[in-house]
Amino acid sequence: MKKEKLSKLVDHLEEILKILTDSKIKDSWIRKTYAEYLIAFKLASQGHEVQICNERDVRNADIYLPDIRKRVEVKSGLYEEDEYGIYVGASFGKGTQITKEKFDYCAFVTFDQNQVREIFLFKKEEMKEVGIPRPKIAGFPKTNPCLLLFYKKLESYQKFIKDLPECKLRVEYDLNKHPSRYENRWSIIGN
Repeated sequence: MKKEKLSKLVDHLEEILKILTDSKIKDSWIRKTYAEYLIAFKLASQGHEVQICNERDVRNADIYLPDIRKRVEVKSGLYEEDEYGIYVGASFGKGTQITKEKFDYCAFVTFDQNQVREIFLFKKEEMKEVGIPRPKIAGFPKTNPCLLLFYKKLESYQKFIKDLPECKLRVEYDLNKHPSRYENRWSIIGN
């Protein structure tokens, strides 16, 4: 899909999210769709050929970049609060996307009140341990035990992991300690 068309779609989806927020409606499907088109637009703006939805030559990730033969999976989440603080999670279900290597890169788009807050980018190698189920932290341990969590404050994450040390992941700890290492890391795409 061409960059100009993606730009229009992103603008319209952003407006829809604003209308939903003003109406106090949380629509995770629209948010997820917006995140996918936003990442596709950003990749097209970087000069990549971008395929999404039914135009993808390779369909096991949300976005396919035929110019470099790479797949990008897009995850999104809305900040919420638990006993430790304000956090957002990326869901990987039972982890098969990771264990079966169905993507080369992962973009994690976080939302605050349906506004994009951060875009974190990961190589598939960095995500391997996220594919290990952690049922103790999952709201749905049988169907969704593979999660990547990010807290707004490092202290909140440290309290969380202190209570559940067996659930500590290197990449998750590093993300929480050094979010700038992962935010808007577009240069990893293709490398």
